[in-house]
Amino acid sequence: MKVYINLNKHSFFICLAIAAVAPFLTTISDAQLNLVSNPSFEEMDYCFDATKNYLNGVKYWRQWSGRRPLHLADCKDNTFKNMFDEPYARTGKASIAFYLLNLEHPSYRMFLQSKLATPLETGKRYQIEFFVKLAKKANMAVNKVGIFLSIDSIGAYPNRSLIQPQIQYTSQEVLGKEWNKITGEYLAAGGERHLTIGNFAPQADVRYQFIHKQNQKGYFNVAYYFIDDVSITEVETEIKTGQTITLEDVLFKVSSAELMKRAHDVLDKLIFYLKNNLASTVMISGHTDNSGSEIFNKKLSLNRAYSVKQYLITQGIAASRSTIQGFGSSKPVVKNDDKQTRSKNRRVEIAVQ
Repeated sequence: MKVYINLNKHSFFICLAIAAVAPFLTTISDAQLNLVSNPSFEEMDYCFDATKNYLNGVKYWRQWSGRRPLHLADCKDNTFKNMFDEPYARTGKASIAFYLLNLEHPSYRMFLQSKLATPLETGKRYQIEFFVKLAKKANMAVNKVGIFLSIDSIGAYPNRSLIQPQIQYTSQEVLGKEWNKITGEYLAAGGERHLTIGNFAPQADVRYQFIHKQNQKGYFNVAYYFIDDVSITEVETEIKTGQTITLEDVLFKVSSAELMKRAHDVLDKLIFYLKNNLASTVMISGHTDNSGSEIFNKKLSLNRAYSVKQYLITQGIAASRSTIQGFGSSKPVVKNDDKQTRSKNRRVEIAVQ
């Protein structure tokens, strides 16, 4: 069971409950607190009211950019849940439905906004995570959704193309009808207090796929998704001997060994440790899934490990302190027959020795 602790006006009661059982609990560090209030949309002042903004009743959340996301909750007045007629919540009894693409009206997209419980702190790393699932009645799936963090709430209608989300799903595979976890680490500039979730990408950069024939009767001809369980938590920065750091596939360009800038943020933490622990070395191991030929996979896995080594060298870590190897698809961490999960096999593991 997932437990969220939010720094909101209800925290007083939560703190009392924790204090009462404190002798029996493992200490909860600040790094484990979710800074997103009402992360699974369960808290509401009232159920859906068609005469008001569709999200007005949902505490701590609002819409952005004109289109209106739908709050799905298990309450008698909520008619939206009957539109989808399926389990719409990952946890609890509520979620929000919003569409990420509408081909007939390209400018129509839905975005969610919320204010964090406290601002992000300069130089600290945060794990950002949320889950999306394609609605069964949606006839279109896409491969773009992300989170944009800002100091101030972004205006009503800014130029969307100028917004660059810090955390974004970047795979070429479309997001399907199982719950998809979108996650990443973010190095805070400091002061970020507002988050906005949606598809910020230009339409030309969005890959979409029809599930049935276009305009199929009984289906929404837009990319309608459910979203649930949004979290932002501080990352523990301590690195220890014996620890393995994993760089996921999204930290490399597609089918390439070139590191994305976000990978530098992760590796800089390792570099800081190595510069302060001169006896430590690292073993860098590249891995892929089983799509493509094994010759290609072996070469890609080795090249990705080599790219990590080269970055360490450019940042002052002697070449003799890192060793590389490429395993191709021979050491999967999950089964390769599931397109939704096999991306976990595309990774580089760095063992600190």
